[in-house]
Amino acid sequence: MIGALAGVAVASALAYALLLLRRTLPVAPSALDAALARRAPAATFDSLDRAQGLTVIALSNAGDVHWRLRPVLREVAGAALHGRGVDLDGDAPAARALLGDEAWELVRADRPRPADPFAPGIPAPALDRVLAVLEELLA
Repeated sequence: MIGALAGVAVASALAYALLLLRRTLPVAPSALDAALARRAPAATFDSLDRAQGLTVIALSNAGDVHWRLRPVLREVAGAALHGRGVDLDGDAPAARALLGDEAWELVRADRPRPADPFAPGIPAPALDRVLAVLEELLA
């Protein structure tokens, strides 16, 4: 009987040692893992990251709204208006009519520099409205 218990103890110890060894050894990749590894790396979205960064900065201070975000919005507005036959800088009344006062004030060519570049930036709801107008014009 003692011999049988010793055999069970040895078998249990061996099973436990194999379990520990299995947890420490690297597992062979499955067919799915191998196929995923052969796939091309995921594309990075630098422009999306840049846009998110610009948005966060623009909410922070007026200087970054004017010198960083505004040029990007002007480019988008110019493209959106061009698709409707309007030049952003060449036909200001038509551009303002399509953009609305809030977006126009942000993207117009003669927008004055902020008196205090460290003043608060554009409020998030205002930026949302401007982006909605641009998105609608691009649709």
